[in-house]
Amino acid sequence: MFEELILHIGMPKTGTTSIQRALNSARGGADWTYLDLNPPHSANPVILRAHGGISPVGTHPGPRGVQTSDAARAHLDNMLASVRTPRAILSAEVMVRLPPAAIANLLAHLSAHTRKITAIAYIRPPYSFVTSYTQQFYKTGYGPLADVIRRAQRPIPADISIWDHALGHGNVRLFPFVPDTFAEGSVVQHFAEVLALGPLVERSGNANVSLGGEGTRLLALFRRHNPARHPHDGRILHRLAKLGGQPFRLHPACLTDMAEMAEATRTWASDRMGWAISEVPPEADERSIRQDADFEDILLESLDWLAEKAGLPANHLYTDSLAIADAVRSLRDHPTGQSRIGRIAKRLRLA
Repeated sequence: MFEELILHIGMPKTGTTSIQRALNSARGGADWTYLDLNPPHSANPVILRAHGGISPVGTHPGPRGVQTSDAARAHLDNMLASVRTPRAILSAEVMVRLPPAAIANLLAHLSAHTRKITAIAYIRPPYSFVTSYTQQFYKTGYGPLADVIRRAQRPIPADISIWDHALGHGNVRLFPFVPDTFAEGSVVQHFAEVLALGPLVERSGNANVSLGGEGTRLLALFRRHNPARHPHDGRILHRLAKLGGQPFRLHPACLTDMAEMAEATRTWASDRMGWAISEVPPEADERSIRQDADFEDILLESLDWLAEKAGLPANHLYTDSLAIADAVRSLRDHPTGQSRIGRIAKRLRLA
């Protein structure tokens, strides 16, 4: 039995994937071990199968042979039993949204292996979170915009209060997710610092590809006709990220139901964290997304760019959303990275 298990419980859209990648690369330090339940992907499927009471969703169903509740719990036991350091870290952002009974069962299970359990979470300002969540949603599936926004509007104070009750207020450490306030602008380095892990090496590139407004429009149209995930969808995201342009913005008209929740979050953050959230509701502009039809309002230069990448006549895309979706799908036909041979050839040309 080791001394302390630190649960990194989220919340979503706070650099969790980057933190997990850095922990995965390090594996551990002088006094800590990272419990990587499902390398190199999120531990969410294992946690959900073991104690969530709901089936995991996505293209990464978890490790082979860990497809039942009993197998998931046994896998978790084996990982915990392998710890030989005073501390261990388990990271799965789905934990912040487990219901009370699932949290109680999870903690009872984990307590058999450690003397103390604490939790850490990053909290993102509400309007920023909903905007980021909406963009992220279209990377993996499709739904009406109003439904996507509704799914994002889950009050985080209620989720955290369950953990406060389960572990005790003093054992749940919360930090604002405001990258500008972090050393080097890095949540990974902040995480390492507050837990005294020693330096963590960040993998190059953003763990989640960020798209601009035009790229998100094209992606949403693609998802409307291709809602199922594909192993090479990442190629589409990396290519659309190169389109650039203005940031993705939601119109305040589709966020009117958020005002009360955002105000409650600000009050809670001040009381619970001593954090005065300075975020204000987004302002309207001519390119902000108000409704599903706005995803079809794509600039001609963006369609010209897509046509060139897809090898199509530009006017073929001007009035046909299905043709646009097919053109976006074609972006995954070839790897985005330069091949090893190509890189060598380039170096020889430049020598």
